[in-house]
Parts: sequence; structure tokens; C-alpha cells
Amino acid sequence: MDTVRIYFKVKDFPKWKKLFDEDIRNGLLANQGGVTKFDLQKIPDTGELSLYFELKSAKQFKEFLDSDHSKQRVSEGGVEGLRAEYMERLEEKKLPVGEKAA
Repeated sequence: MDTVRIYFKVKDFPKWKKLFDEDIRNGLLANQGGVTKFDLQKIPDTGELSLYFELKSAKQFKEFLDSDHSKQRVSEGGVEGLRAEYMERLEEKKLPVGEKAA
């Protein structure tokens, strides 16, 4: 599984969020972007937003992000300074909770 974290600012958060929610409801991010899970956060010191996506394929998401629809949404939503960091999972392990180290 691949992941991407996208950082950006928006001029009008409610307007951007409405567009984002429409794309979620319409299945656009899941079907065309290959998104299986997302987490939206605000970075307090910078005012930036951070979107973390778990993906079926980084290649599929990059193609989606480069699509005319995505470019239009970025423009309509007043997104500024968008940058993406793609990551490929090497290992995942759940750690025991509440157990003392030996």
C-alpha cells in the first residue's frame, strides 16, 4: 500500500471543504484516485492543511491529481502552495499496548 501526504492552504475553507466532500460522496477519490482512507488535519503554526491518503497505487493517484478535474477543483477551491510527499510502506507492525518492556 502506498500513501501520500498533501500540504496546502485554502483561501475559503468552507468552499474548499464543500468541493472535497462532493468528490468523496461521488466516489471520485476512491474510484479514480484509488484512495482507500484519508485523514484531514490542520497544522496550527502554519495554517496549512494536511491530507493523508492511503492509496491502492501512488501511480493512479498521481494521474488523478494531474487530471483536468483535479486541476479545476484546486482552482475552484482556492488551494495555494500544494505539495505532495509520496511514501511506499516498507513495514507495518502493531505494537502491544499496556505491556511493559522486558
